[in-house]
Amino acid sequence: MIDMDFSGVYQRRERLAEVSISLTDLPGTNAYCSDEAANVIREKLAELSAEGLHFLDSGNYHYASLFWLEKISEPYQLIVFDHHSDMQPSAWGDELLSCGSWIRTALLRDPHLQKVWIAGTHEETYMKEMRDKICLLTEADLYEPDGAFADLDGTMPVYISVDKDVLSEEAVNTNWDQGTLQTDVLLSCLQYLIREYHVIGIDVCGEPESNAPDAEIQNSEVIDRKICQILHENGWGK
Repeated sequence: MIDMDFSGVYQRRERLAEVSISLTDLPGTNAYCSDEAANVIREKLAELSAEGLHFLDSGNYHYASLFWLEKISEPYQLIVFDHHSDMQPSAWGDELLSCGSWIRTALLRDPHLQKVWIAGTHEETYMKEMRDKICLLTEADLYEPDGAFADLDGTMPVYISVDKDVLSEEAVNTNWDQGTLQTDVLLSCLQYLIREYHVIGIDVCGEPESNAPDAEIQNSEVIDRKICQILHENGWGK
């Protein structure tokens, strides 16, 4: 397990990851990622693979998923659990990576990415030009994972990205507006996917702000621990 500590939030809780990559002093990373910051991040991740579980800090840094995806050198499918589509064109053009545009960027740049399942969002505004490569799943769809993910190609590996803002505020408080998905439903989906498909890697973001109350930090850690437990119980990952 690896965590990418952009905000310092992981320093306020018990570490789950064996490897921590400190990025707290790196400018140009909050919500948008400058080219200079992207080069530094790629250098820090150079010796690491996409395999295993990665923690990415708050949703402001969900774009960090892209750096792990770049390490996949074969055709693959991407499943994203997120209350937002992350398909919005950047106000500064498609060259600037952001937490709200990273899926769009991945589809534009990554020849290995074949299709994206976005689970838990109703946002369709920005998807028209790439709709043939995107499958939207509602929260209701996720209660039956075998049906929700029935169109996944079983011959092709999968990468999973989880933003905890897909969950209800009763389960966890993130720094973005949230969905209403229950934690058990998310865990059930993860369990189904790792049992039925070849999952290369998984990342998790959606931590609270680094100055959030202790109770919010701890609740978020509980969710991460539950994800780790599901993966461990099913013999997945590192």
